Order: sequence, then structure tokens, then C-alpha cells
Amino acid sequence: MRSLVVFSVLLLSGCGAGGGGAPGPASSFLALRANLDDPDAYGLYLCGADGSHLRRASGPLGLLYGVDDHHFSPDRTRIAYTDDQEVGDEKDLYVLDLPSGAPQKLTGPHQAGQYVSTIRWSPDGSQLLIYGDLEGDATYALYVVSAAG
Repeated sequence: MRSLVVFSVLLLSGCGAGGGGAPGPASSFLALRANLDDPDAYGLYLCGADGSHLRRASGPLGLLYGVDDHHFSPDRTRIAYTDDQEVGDEKDLYVLDLPSGAPQKLTGPHQAGQYVSTIRWSPDGSQLLIYGDLEGDATYALYVVSAAG
């Protein structure tokens, strides 16, 4: 029997109108980090509040562990998350636009050894504060990046 691990579930109300990001015509839906497609790699999934229209929203599964730290923007229209899509165990920063359903990579080009550990939104949602090693030199620091890419 296959086990399922769900690390976080957030209910969003009044967001989306059933477009690419929202899983259906309802304006309430769930966002969850889980290992639905691979027991060892976690993805970011969206579904209707009733569990319908489940889909992976984070793009291809990561190479090693997948989606890690993730946070909703203050206006609840975007989700920032870390993922290891390019190199296993080396995390990049992505932002998923919920209305369109399109993820965008904000860190890059990827540096060997790069790791984004922790992310937080600015109060107005225009920037992200990240803690990590963007240079790949094993030196962790705080960085401020534009949420627009």
C-alpha cells in the first residue's frame, strides 16, 4: 500500500475565478504540498475546496525532494516556493501565479551549490526576502528579490 504525506494545506476563499490557477468555478480552493506522484518528491498541488479538480501546479517534479518552503503572497494571488527542478538537492525560488497557473523561476541562472532555504513576502507583495546561498559558495546570506522576476 502506498502512503501519502501531506505537509501543509491552505484553504483560499475568494481567490480566482476558475481560470488556469483555480481548480474549478468555485472561488475557494486548497493548496497543498504532498507526494502524490512520487513517494520521494513533493509537489505543490491545487484542488477545489471539496477535493475536486486536483492538479500539480508546481511544474515538473523536483529531481530529489521537490517543493519545500512555500508561502502565499499577501494578496493571496501567488505562491512563492522552493524546488529542485534543475539540480537535485539544490533549491531555486519559483512564484506560481494563481490566476494563470503559470510558475516562474525567480533565481537563475542556476549556480552549482545554490540553495534557497527560507522565503518571506514583503508586506506589499512586491519583493521576497530569501535566506540562502545564491552564489554556490557555501555562504548563506539574506537577499531581496523582485517578485515580478
